[in-house]
Amino acid sequence: MPPKERDIQRNLKILKLVEETGLVGRTCRYFDIGRASFYRWKAALEKHGEAALVRKKMIPKNPTNRQQANPCCSYRKALEQLEALPR
Repeated sequence: MPPKERDIQRNLKILKLVEETGLVGRTCRYFDIGRASFYRWKAALEKHGEAALVRKKMIPKNPTNRQQANPCCSYRKALEQLEALPR
């Protein structure tokens, strides 16, 4: 099963369980999710259908201001700064 389909099935399972039991708090604790997430999923399902239950990334794929870090240079810079500190 693809990851997107797995996300949809998991969220539907949680929503269905709450619908059957009526216990939002207990179900959210059992699945280790926040109530805000549950209500966001519920609203998305009612408004846009099952496709809205796919997990979305929090950041864009190619942020424009991303810089490549050079670990070697940062390590050297940190060492220089440490050596410059008074003892």
